[in-house]
Amino acid sequence: LRDVHRGITSDTAKLRLYNLVMNLAESGKMIFPFSESHFEEFLKQTSPESLESTLSLVYLLSRNTAIRPYRERVVVEFEFMLRFLLDPEGMKGHNLELCSQHIWTCVAYGWGKFTVVDTGEQNRTYDNKVQDVYFDNSIGLATYLEHLQHNSEFVNSFPDPTQKILNRRKSRSGRINEILVHELKSEIIEHKCDILNAISNTVENYTVDQANSIMNILFERKCANTLDDLIPSMNTFSTICATWIISQNKNININDFFDMHHAASALPYFDLFLTEKSLSDAINRVLPKYLPFQHVKVYANIDSAIEALIILSETSDN
Repeated sequence: LRDVHRGITSDTAKLRLYNLVMNLAESGKMIFPFSESHFEEFLKQTSPESLESTLSLVYLLSRNTAIRPYRERVVVEFEFMLRFLLDPEGMKGHNLELCSQHIWTCVAYGWGKFTVVDTGEQNRTYDNKVQDVYFDNSIGLATYLEHLQHNSEFVNSFPDPTQKILNRRKSRSGRINEILVHELKSEIIEHKCDILNAISNTVENYTVDQANSIMNILFERKCANTLDDLIPSMNTFSTICATWIISQNKNININDFFDMHHAASALPYFDLFLTEKSLSDAINRVLPKYLPFQHVKVYANIDSAIEALIILSETSDN
């Protein structure tokens, strides 16, 4: 999409995909949301022209719609999981549908550089106006681009997280369910503080034993393949990590890490996920056997993506 947007490719399939995606976004039939992982990946681009074109596309296609950062989604999802486990009758409705109402946010918040705060009754209107001031004109986008390139801490010091996954692969063996549980445990330990915050937000005066009991329930469900749509982002990420650990012959790299986080955003909440072949293959090895998200379609081929987008657009018409 970026290459077509920049006018540096004449590939027929890519042009057709670009025109279809742009038309669907402009018509309002579809939203192409983004996450913080997109920006972390985009900011590795060294060409100012490439980055500017990418950001322009994100703005045009997302329609000011972002999904919350992974860490924040984890907290929200754990809170809903706890409410479900503590009071399943009170949590009427599909857990994932209830949770999804709380994981969407505005563009400035998703981009993570500033947040609009307003306590008035017209908060959303005010927020949208501020977004337009910053992003709906070339000057605002150019200013933001310059800020990213010259002042972003990410550009200078983003840590490479892949070594942790590689080390886990070297030390893991056993049955698939055991590795899946080990990966979930590793991810929970990585985000221990966030999860404890979720428990404290939901359970009044909880004890260590209660927290351990909750974790054991999760591990038992994961081992029995009955975790279903509870903690969907963490479950997705850890499951795909396990797939890499078991079956990939090549070392994971930073782009693979971003792709897995894209999947953790998309599989539970989106209708369609377009990605590259290696990740598509990894996902198809765990859907739906180890992950329950049967509604989402995953493609890595441009022609298949075009066909799926057309089908979705026709569904939205109906």
